[in-house]
Amino acid sequence: MDDEFDITSVCDAGGETVLAVSGEVDVATGELLHRRLAQVLAHRRDLVVDLSGVTFFDCSGLRVLMAARRRAALAGVGLRLRGLSPSVEKVLRFTRLRSVFTVEPDPDSCVRTLPARPERRPPGGPGFAHSA
Repeated sequence: MDDEFDITSVCDAGGETVLAVSGEVDVATGELLHRRLAQVLAHRRDLVVDLSGVTFFDCSGLRVLMAARRRAALAGVGLRLRGLSPSVEKVLRFTRLRSVFTVEPDPDSCVRTLPARPERRPPGGPGFAHSA
């Protein structure tokens, strides 16, 4: 099932932990995410939460992120969100709480979302008419 909840943890050499969250973050899974975030933050490691794989996100997930933000501030460690899925982005924007988090783009999003650059013609080139 594509919406099965999962958390994958990766520690990098820079001393931060990256948690990749996928599936639905709701009242049924929010407590699992809350406990995992608290566990990482208790070790006083900077934390990056990759939300690019989240397929559903509601106020339960928002509550978990806000609690993690507070816990990180109290512990003096960094908390960043990475790769907001459309469902996460929608909730954060609707509640006007996106700005309270440090958000990184999904590393792959540069390739997927950059629009094609329109062709620019220099003034005076073909198709350019001067008015006198």
